[in-house]
Amino acid sequence: QYELSEITSIEISVFNILGQKLVTLDGGQKTPGNYSINWDATQFASGLFFVSLKTQESILTQKVLLLK
Repeated sequence: QYELSEITSIEISVFNILGQKLVTLDGGQKTPGNYSINWDATQFASGLFFVSLKTQESILTQKVLLLK
């Protein structure tokens, strides 16, 4: 889940521990509001991943541990 306070372009991507982009979950021009997305990780093995939210002003990254 994420919240935007102004109109902005975003990109939400998942990276592996080597920094390689695996998938883009969402992107494009968004209006202010609350958003929710789901990552269908069925094709990925268990492990550590990074989810990054990039806007025009900043980049926020969180670690995600996928356990199957």
